[in-house]
Amino acid sequence: MEKNINLKELTLREKIKLVREGLYWDEFLVDPDFHIRKEVAKQGYGLDVLVSDRSKKVRKEVAKKGYGFDVLVHDKESEIRELVAKKGYGFDILIHDENIEVLICLAKKGYGLDILVNHDSWRVRAAVAGQGYGLDVLINDKEEWVRQAVAGQGYGLDILVHDEDELVRQQVAKHGYGLDILVHDEDQLVRYEVAKHGYGFDILENDSSWLIREELALRGHNFNKMLNDSDWDVRYAAIYGRRARG
Repeated sequence: MEKNINLKELTLREKIKLVREGLYWDEFLVDPDFHIRKEVAKQGYGLDVLVSDRSKKVRKEVAKKGYGFDVLVHDKESEIRELVAKKGYGFDILIHDENIEVLICLAKKGYGLDILVNHDSWRVRAAVAGQGYGLDVLINDKEEWVRQAVAGQGYGLDILVHDEDELVRQQVAKHGYGLDILVHDEDQLVRYEVAKHGYGFDILENDSSWLIREELALRGHNFNKMLNDSDWDVRYAAIYGRRARG
């Protein structure tokens, strides 16, 4: 390509190639196509200018470079503020953010949990529970997703084993707690978790769910019975399970 070229006549691909070769950065810094300015930002050049670029994709690239957080923490685009939070900057400012994703990010960073534990969004409260904070309060949360997160921390299983929501009880079963109770649960996925723990096979071998009987068959339980099961998948699992065990 000639040294003195008309940059305006180049294709997008040709411009990007030049940028990656370290050429014409000053010219491409103000190129009307945001793809080009974004590529310049990727090279770490002109970040002091591009931090205020009109394109959020360019500003996002600047944030990825770890530059201009003091400016980008106030960016109008929530995804950029979230990126700033992920980089560990501006927590004291972002704790007052109205965007849920930003606040969830803060919670996952372990910041402001004493404030976020009372947030209106169940997603934020669930993220707080995921950090093991405020479990004594969140165990009584009205949203099942929050209580499920509490159960995921292994907290209050003696209470949550009786929870009205099956997803919460399923999480309790995953911890191997209350299997003697949950083996009789009305929800098949809860009983399935019980089966995966190797508990209650004498009860579950007659379960109405083929999924659970299949699990037992794969584990080699009562081969003759499973081999004559009414469901093809269970019968196949019995054969496959025996072969797999040699």
